[in-house]
Amino acid sequence: VLDHMVSAMKEDEVFKAVYAQLCFQGSSYEKLRVGSPDEFDINLELRLPVNYAELKVEASQTIPGFARIKLGAVTGKKGEQVQKTVEDWIDVSRYLLRGKILNWLQSRVDKVLPKIRFEFLQEIKRARNGPAITLKIKVTDGRELCVDLVPCLVFDGENLPARILKRLDGLPYEIAQYLTWSVVPKGPKEIADCKQCVDDENGSCEREWRMSFYEYEKSLMNGLDGMKPTIKLLKVIRDRWGRTNVSSYYIKTVFLWEIYEKGNEFWRKKDRGYLFIYVSSDSFSLLY
Repeated sequence: VLDHMVSAMKEDEVFKAVYAQLCFQGSSYEKLRVGSPDEFDINLELRLPVNYAELKVEASQTIPGFARIKLGAVTGKKGEQVQKTVEDWIDVSRYLLRGKILNWLQSRVDKVLPKIRFEFLQEIKRARNGPAITLKIKVTDGRELCVDLVPCLVFDGENLPARILKRLDGLPYEIAQYLTWSVVPKGPKEIADCKQCVDDENGSCEREWRMSFYEYEKSLMNGLDGMKPTIKLLKVIRDRWGRTNVSSYYIKTVFLWEIYEKGNEFWRKKDRGYLFIYVSSDSFSLLY
Protein backbone atom coordinates (compact mmCIF):
# COMPACT_ATOMS: atom_id res chain seq x y z
CA VAL A 1 0.00 0.00 0.00
CA LEU A 2 2.74 2.46 0.99
CA ASP A 3 4.84 1.65 -2.06
CA HIS A 4 1.82 2.31 -4.26
CA MET A 5 1.09 5.57 -2.42
CA VAL A 6 4.69 6.83 -2.69
CA SER A 7 4.79 5.90 -6.37
CA ALA A 8 1.66 7.96 -6.97
CA MET A 9 3.03 10.88 -4.93
CA LYS A 10 6.17 10.91 -7.09
CA GLU A 11 4.02 12.18 -9.93
CA ASP A 12 4.26 15.48 -8.07
CA GLU A 13 7.44 17.29 -9.16
CA VAL A 14 8.26 18.67 -5.72
CA PHE A 15 7.71 15.41 -3.85
CA LYS A 16 9.86 13.51 -6.34
CA ALA A 17 12.67 16.05 -5.87
CA VAL A 18 12.78 15.92 -2.06
CA TYR A 19 11.76 12.32 -1.31
CA ALA A 20 14.58 10.03 -0.13
CA GLN A 21 13.06 6.85 1.30
CA LEU A 22 10.72 5.27 3.83
CA CYS A 23 12.35 4.36 7.14
CA PHE A 24 10.50 1.85 9.32
CA GLN A 25 10.77 2.59 13.03
CA GLY A 26 9.06 1.86 16.32
CA SER A 27 8.52 -1.25 18.43
CA SER A 28 7.36 -3.52 15.61
CA TYR A 29 10.61 -3.10 13.67
CA GLU A 30 12.89 -3.07 16.71
CA LYS A 31 11.38 -6.37 17.91
CA LEU A 32 10.20 -4.64 21.07
CA ARG A 33 6.50 -4.93 20.33
CA VAL A 34 4.26 -6.54 22.95
CA GLY A 35 1.16 -8.10 21.39
CA SER A 36 0.02 -8.23 17.78
CA PRO A 37 1.62 -5.71 15.41
CA ASP A 38 -1.20 -3.40 14.35
CA GLU A 39 0.48 -0.02 14.80
CA PHE A 40 3.42 1.07 12.68
CA ASP A 41 5.71 4.11 12.75
CA ILE A 42 7.25 5.02 9.42
CA ASN A 43 9.42 8.03 8.70
CA LEU A 44 9.12 9.59 5.29
CA GLU A 45 12.66 10.85 4.82
CA LEU A 46 13.21 14.04 2.85
CA ARG A 47 16.35 15.79 1.61
CA LEU A 48 16.13 19.42 0.58
CA PRO A 49 17.61 20.81 -2.66
CA VAL A 50 20.14 22.99 -0.83
CA ASN A 51 23.86 23.04 -0.20
CA TYR A 52 24.10 21.22 3.13
CA ALA A 53 27.49 22.80 3.80
CA GLU A 54 25.72 26.18 4.01
CA LEU A 55 22.83 24.89 6.10
CA LYS A 56 22.86 25.65 9.84
CA VAL A 57 21.34 23.48 12.55
CA GLU A 58 20.95 25.53 15.72
CA ALA A 59 20.31 23.42 18.81
CA SER A 60 17.92 25.22 21.16
CA GLN A 61 19.50 26.83 24.22
CA THR A 62 16.24 26.69 26.20
CA ILE A 63 14.34 23.63 24.95
CA PRO A 64 16.40 20.40 25.13
CA GLY A 65 16.09 18.11 22.13
CA PHE A 66 14.92 20.80 19.72
CA ALA A 67 16.69 22.67 16.95
CA ARG A 68 16.13 25.23 14.22
CA ILE A 69 17.09 24.73 10.60
CA LYS A 70 18.41 27.79 8.75
CA LEU A 71 18.76 27.36 5.01
CA GLY A 72 21.17 28.93 2.59
CA ALA A 73 20.32 29.35 -1.07
CA VAL A 74 17.78 26.93 -2.54
CA THR A 75 19.22 25.52 -5.74
CA GLY A 76 17.21 25.68 -8.95
CA LYS A 77 18.69 22.44 -10.30
CA LYS A 78 15.52 20.51 -9.45
CA GLY A 79 13.30 22.93 -11.32
CA GLU A 80 11.64 26.28 -10.78
CA GLN A 81 8.53 24.84 -9.12
CA VAL A 82 10.65 22.91 -6.61
CA GLN A 83 12.67 26.00 -5.78
CA LYS A 84 9.54 28.11 -5.35
CA THR A 85 7.84 25.56 -3.08
CA VAL A 86 10.87 25.09 -0.81
CA GLU A 87 11.26 28.87 -0.52
CA ASP A 88 7.65 28.96 0.68
CA TRP A 89 8.60 26.63 3.56
CA ILE A 90 10.93 29.19 5.17
CA ASP A 91 10.37 32.52 6.91
CA VAL A 92 11.99 35.88 6.19
CA SER A 93 15.03 34.90 8.28
CA ARG A 94 15.33 31.67 6.24
CA TYR A 95 14.32 29.35 9.09
CA LEU A 96 12.40 26.27 8.04
CA LEU A 97 8.82 26.18 9.34
CA ARG A 98 7.53 22.74 10.26
CA GLY A 99 3.84 23.52 9.75
CA LYS A 100 4.46 24.46 6.13
CA ILE A 101 5.99 21.07 5.33
CA LEU A 102 3.31 19.15 7.24
CA ASN A 103 0.52 20.94 5.40
CA TRP A 104 2.22 20.39 2.05
CA LEU A 105 2.72 16.68 2.68
CA GLN A 106 -0.85 16.26 3.91
CA SER A 107 -2.13 17.78 0.67
CA ARG A 108 -0.02 15.30 -1.33
CA VAL A 109 -1.34 12.35 0.68
CA ASP A 110 -4.95 13.53 0.34
CA LYS A 111 -4.53 13.78 -3.41
CA VAL A 112 -3.36 10.19 -3.92
CA LEU A 113 -5.39 8.29 -1.30
CA PRO A 114 -8.52 8.00 -3.51
CA LYS A 115 -6.33 6.31 -6.14
CA ILE A 116 -5.25 3.46 -3.86
CA ARG A 117 -7.31 0.37 -4.60
CA PHE A 118 -6.58 -3.23 -3.59
CA GLU A 119 -8.92 -6.19 -3.19
CA PHE A 120 -7.92 -6.68 0.45
CA LEU A 121 -8.59 -3.03 1.36
CA GLN A 122 -11.95 -2.08 2.78
CA GLU A 123 -11.22 1.51 3.78
CA ILE A 124 -8.39 4.00 4.32
CA LYS A 125 -8.91 7.16 6.36
CA ARG A 126 -6.42 9.94 6.98
CA ALA A 127 -6.01 11.83 10.26
CA ARG A 128 -3.47 14.25 11.76
CA ASN A 129 -1.82 13.29 15.03
CA GLY A 130 0.94 15.69 16.08
CA PRO A 131 3.78 15.40 13.56
CA ALA A 132 2.25 12.29 12.01
CA ILE A 133 -0.12 11.83 9.12
CA THR A 134 -2.04 8.82 10.36
CA LEU A 135 -3.50 6.26 7.97
CA LYS A 136 -6.26 4.13 9.48
CA ILE A 137 -6.58 1.04 7.34
CA LYS A 138 -9.37 -1.53 7.43
CA VAL A 139 -8.81 -4.77 5.54
CA THR A 140 -11.42 -7.23 4.37
CA ASP A 141 -10.59 -9.87 7.02
CA GLY A 142 -11.70 -7.44 9.73
CA ARG A 143 -8.31 -6.26 10.94
CA GLU A 144 -7.61 -2.58 11.53
CA LEU A 145 -4.11 -1.20 11.10
CA CYS A 146 -2.75 2.20 12.05
CA VAL A 147 0.22 3.69 10.21
CA ASP A 148 1.84 6.89 11.46
CA LEU A 149 3.64 8.49 8.54
CA VAL A 150 6.04 11.14 9.85
CA PRO A 151 7.93 13.47 7.49
CA CYS A 152 11.50 14.06 8.60
CA LEU A 153 14.52 15.89 7.24
CA VAL A 154 17.64 13.72 7.11
CA PHE A 155 21.17 14.94 7.77
CA ASP A 156 24.64 13.45 7.83
CA GLY A 157 27.06 13.70 10.74
CA GLU A 158 28.63 16.85 9.31
CA ASN A 159 25.48 18.78 10.21
CA LEU A 160 25.34 17.76 13.87
CA PRO A 161 25.28 20.77 16.22
CA ALA A 162 28.47 21.19 18.26
CA ARG A 163 26.59 20.57 21.52
CA ILE A 164 25.31 17.24 20.24
CA LEU A 165 28.73 16.20 18.97
CA LYS A 166 30.10 16.79 22.45
CA ARG A 167 27.43 14.50 23.91
CA LEU A 168 28.41 11.78 21.45
CA ASP A 169 32.03 11.70 22.59
CA GLY A 170 31.37 8.54 24.57
CA LEU A 171 30.20 6.62 21.50
CA PRO A 172 32.49 4.51 19.30
CA TYR A 173 34.30 6.67 16.77
CA GLU A 174 32.78 5.03 13.71
CA ILE A 175 29.22 5.56 14.96
CA ALA A 176 29.69 9.31 15.32
CA GLN A 177 31.00 9.54 11.77
CA TYR A 178 28.73 7.72 9.39
CA LEU A 179 25.21 7.47 10.85
CA THR A 180 22.43 9.75 9.71
CA TRP A 181 20.08 11.64 12.01
CA SER A 182 16.95 13.67 11.43
CA VAL A 183 14.53 16.29 12.64
CA VAL A 184 10.78 15.74 12.80
CA PRO A 185 8.08 18.45 12.71
CA LYS A 186 7.12 18.10 16.35
CA GLY A 187 6.94 21.30 18.39
CA PRO A 188 7.72 21.74 22.09
CA LYS A 189 4.82 21.40 24.52
CA GLU A 190 5.86 24.37 26.60
CA ILE A 191 7.28 27.47 24.93
CA ALA A 192 6.99 30.06 27.70
CA ASP A 193 10.78 30.41 27.99
CA CYS A 194 11.40 30.43 24.26
CA LYS A 195 11.89 34.16 23.62
CA GLN A 196 12.83 33.91 19.95
CA CYS A 197 9.82 31.95 18.69
CA VAL A 198 8.04 33.14 15.61
CA ASP A 199 4.84 34.93 16.59
CA ASP A 200 2.03 33.41 14.58
CA GLU A 201 -1.70 33.31 15.09
CA ASN A 202 -1.45 30.02 16.98
CA GLY A 203 1.36 31.23 19.25
CA SER A 204 3.47 28.17 18.43
CA CYS A 205 7.18 27.83 17.74
CA GLU A 206 7.07 26.97 14.06
CA ARG A 207 10.85 27.13 13.82
CA GLU A 208 11.45 24.42 16.41
CA TRP A 209 12.03 20.84 15.21
CA ARG A 210 12.49 17.76 17.36
CA MET A 211 15.86 16.07 16.83
CA SER A 212 15.85 12.29 16.36
CA PHE A 213 18.84 9.95 16.64
CA TYR A 214 17.15 6.66 15.83
CA GLU A 215 20.14 5.19 13.98
CA TYR A 216 22.42 5.95 16.93
CA GLU A 217 19.96 4.39 19.36
CA LYS A 218 19.68 1.28 17.21
CA SER A 219 23.47 0.95 17.03
CA LEU A 220 23.84 1.37 20.79
CA MET A 221 21.44 -1.53 21.39
CA ASN A 222 22.87 -3.77 18.68
CA GLY A 223 24.20 -7.06 20.06
CA LEU A 224 22.93 -6.49 23.62
CA ASP A 225 21.07 -9.80 23.78
CA GLY A 226 19.63 -9.31 27.25
CA MET A 227 18.26 -5.82 26.73
CA LYS A 228 15.36 -6.28 24.32
CA PRO A 229 13.71 -9.18 26.22
CA THR A 230 14.00 -7.15 29.43
CA ILE A 231 12.40 -4.10 27.80
CA LYS A 232 9.51 -6.26 26.54
CA LEU A 233 9.01 -7.74 30.01
CA LEU A 234 8.89 -4.27 31.55
CA LYS A 235 6.33 -3.21 28.93
CA VAL A 236 4.14 -6.21 29.79
CA ILE A 237 4.21 -5.18 33.46
CA ARG A 238 3.39 -1.60 32.48
CA ASP A 239 0.37 -2.76 30.49
CA ARG A 240 -0.84 -5.04 33.29
CA TRP A 241 -0.61 -2.16 35.76
CA GLY A 242 -2.37 0.19 33.38
CA ARG A 243 0.47 2.74 33.37
CA THR A 244 -0.64 4.34 30.12
CA ASN A 245 1.35 7.50 30.89
CA VAL A 246 4.63 5.59 30.54
CA SER A 247 5.38 5.50 26.82
CA SER A 248 7.49 2.82 25.19
CA TYR A 249 10.05 5.45 24.24
CA TYR A 250 10.43 6.52 27.90
CA ILE A 251 11.28 2.94 28.80
CA LYS A 252 13.71 2.62 25.90
CA THR A 253 15.42 5.89 26.86
CA VAL A 254 16.07 4.72 30.42
CA PHE A 255 17.67 1.56 29.04
CA LEU A 256 19.87 3.66 26.75
CA TRP A 257 21.06 5.58 29.80
CA GLU A 258 21.85 2.26 31.44
CA ILE A 259 24.25 1.36 28.63
CA TYR A 260 26.43 4.23 29.81
CA GLU A 261 25.99 3.27 33.46
CA LYS A 262 26.64 -0.48 33.21
CA GLY A 263 28.44 -0.92 29.90
CA ASN A 264 27.75 -3.27 27.00
CA GLU A 265 29.06 -6.45 28.61
CA PHE A 266 26.53 -6.23 31.45
CA TRP A 267 23.64 -6.51 28.97
CA ARG A 268 25.39 -9.16 26.90
CA LYS A 269 26.42 -11.60 29.63
CA LYS A 270 23.93 -11.36 32.50
CA ASP A 271 21.05 -13.85 32.37
CA ARG A 272 17.49 -12.60 31.96
CA GLY A 273 16.43 -13.41 35.50
CA TYR A 274 19.22 -11.27 36.91
CA LEU A 275 18.39 -8.44 34.51
CA PHE A 276 14.72 -8.50 35.50
CA ILE A 277 15.64 -8.22 39.18
CA TYR A 278 17.98 -5.37 38.31
CA VAL A 279 15.35 -3.36 36.42
CA SER A 280 12.91 -3.94 39.29
CA SER A 281 15.26 -1.99 41.54
CA ASP A 282 15.11 1.68 42.46
CA SER A 283 17.11 2.72 39.40
CA PHE A 284 14.00 2.15 37.27
CA SER A 285 11.43 3.46 39.75
CA LEU A 286 11.25 6.79 37.90
CA LEU A 287 9.28 5.04 35.15
CA TYR A 288 6.38 4.38 37.50
